[in-house]
Amino acid sequence: VKSSTVHYHFQSKDAIGLGLIEQYRDNMMHFLQTLRPLSAEQQLEKFIGVFLETAAQQDRWCLAGMLASDFMTISEGLQQEVRRFFAEIEAWLESVATGNALDNSVEHSMNSVDAREFAKLAMAILEGAVLASRVFAEPMRVFQAGNAVLELYRTRVGR
Repeated sequence: VKSSTVHYHFQSKDAIGLGLIEQYRDNMMHFLQTLRPLSAEQQLEKFIGVFLETAAQQDRWCLAGMLASDFMTISEGLQQEVRRFFAEIEAWLESVATGNALDNSVEHSMNSVDAREFAKLAMAILEGAVLASRVFAEPMRVFQAGNAVLELYRTRVGR
């Protein structure tokens, strides 16, 4: 792709970044919506799989995680989009934990406070694991983090 073609569609580097993060978020949210018919645990496993795939390929990175690592140096518009990405992912995780899956019954879901805390912890654990796996060239860290997230979920819902 020629530089002139890119600049025809995007007025600035910031516009490119905004376009990328918006597309990334839209793709992720679409993927997460396709998981809705699965059990909560299956949804979490598929979500964790995205992190596992990223860690397995050392040249790939979570775009939102990458932008978050440079958060103070990016524009306010990009900061808002990164926040929006994480907020929407955490809201999805919260909805899974509170019972959006077809198999979830009241006894296999968390209350909203526990679900919100679970969502924040899950994202911190997984994003941190991707970062650490890259630093140490140990993709297994993401696998271990994913297992920790699943165990946290099981513990919180009493399974």
